[in-house]
Amino acid sequence: SYLIPMNSIISLKFSFEGECRRRSLSEDSTFEQVKAVAQELFPSVQFELQYKDEEDSLISVKSQAEYEEAKRISKLRGTTLHFQVAERKTPPTQQAPQPRLRFSHHPARLGHC
Repeated sequence: SYLIPMNSIISLKFSFEGECRRRSLSEDSTFEQVKAVAQELFPSVQFELQYKDEEDSLISVKSQAEYEEAKRISKLRGTTLHFQVAERKTPPTQQAPQPRLRFSHHPARLGHC
């Protein structure tokens, strides 16, 4: 079996509605891998990932570049990278307007449309 050297491991925490889970990934992991772990941990949730930065602001992570920045901030602070799994609010589906039927009260004329 292949072992990852300890210095190339990143420890991640995921929390959702008071439940906290922890996983380790390779430091060169991709954002897609992180999303897959979150989906595995919380399978019934449509989510987005967020973390708190050095100013305690809640930052959304939606790309590899943003994930790299989150890792950098975590490493700088010497802390575990802690993602808050935020339920994504899906916009209500808009139904196409139903065509209105118009009825004419005028008597139909034969031969004319």
